[in-house]
Amino acid sequence: MKNFFSIHIDSLGFSASVLCAIHCALMPFLLTFSALGSLKFLENPKIEIFIILLSLALALLSLLPACLKGHRKLSAIYIAMIGFILIGIGRAEIYESVITPVGACFVGFSHFQNWRLHRINLKSS
Repeated sequence: MKNFFSIHIDSLGFSASVLCAIHCALMPFLLTFSALGSLKFLENPKIEIFIILLSLALALLSLLPACLKGHRKLSAIYIAMIGFILIGIGRAEIYESVITPVGACFVGFSHFQNWRLHRINLKSS
């Protein structure tokens, strides 16, 4: 049951990270060049902080148990840490539309890496 839960949390975390990367990369263009100006509420810092905290919670729920008790490899945690650091730098509005999506991709890749390590661990056991 633990493996099932962790793998599904990884899938959810990966999906959230990809959506976050797309949101961060495309939102400035969509709001500027389209009739979607009414979606400006999506740029609200509170919504962005909520999404970041949700992504962090999903990362902690899936990566920590797997890395500490499952496959015992920390690479996925390191990748996620790099991603969240990049997201934090992006939140400081230093090249935000570039750095934040790259950070989200790192977080997404950490979930993929965790899933891959999980599968390798299951095959070897």
